Order: sequence, then C-alpha cells, then structure tokens
Amino acid sequence: MRISELGSSVTILVQTIDLDTRPTVIPFSFVPVLGTYYIVPNIGTMKKTLHSPEYQKLTEWLKLQREAKGMSMRELGEKLEISHSFIGKVEQRERKLDVIEYIAYCKALGVSPLDGLSQISTNH
Repeated sequence: MRISELGSSVTILVQTIDLDTRPTVIPFSFVPVLGTYYIVPNIGTMKKTLHSPEYQKLTEWLKLQREAKGMSMRELGEKLEISHSFIGKVEQRERKLDVIEYIAYCKALGVSPLDGLSQISTNH
C-alpha cells in the first residue's frame, strides 16, 4: 500500500491480492475527531441542498403560504412552539428543515406537505 498526500485529501493505492496487476485507487480524506484523525473514503457524498434551487422554491412556497394565511413569523413560531427566529432562518435559507420539521411546519400552516413537494418536483 502506498499513500500520497495532496492537501487535505489522500490517495491510497491498494494492490489487489487476486494476482491482478492493476492497482485500485481509492480517494480518502482525513477527518479530525477530538484531535485524532481518521481516514475515511470519499465515496457517495451527496451535494448539500441548503442553497439548491429546489430548496429555494420550497422555502419561498412556505413563506407565501404563511403570508397568505395572514400569519406573522411570531404567530407561526408560537403554533410550532419554537422561536420566531427559527422561522426567519428557514425562510432566509440559513437553516434547513428535516422531513419531520417540514411536515409539522405544513400542518401548522394548514397546508398539505405534498403540495409543497409538487412545487419542486414538477419543474425538476
């Protein structure tokens, strides 16, 4: 096994045991955890969605629904039993909703979560 370092990424060449002469290249990264570094493979990482066009459409739809109901951020926050600043962070795309939060958000607005999802799936 040979390790070559390129910045914060590492490439490891692994010679297979089954007499195959071609080396397999596996990209790895060092991940710091409490002062110790672990080597983890860079395989299958998903693209972050906080600033994606689809998430932007979804948060704009949520804001339009809130405004159409005549609700302030504070009123929606009270309904969800959370701070109004959370609502602002979601609408400004500083905070991402997980699936359970999204469903609760929609229920508090009195709208179907499927309606919001259709907003992003029809144009995608």
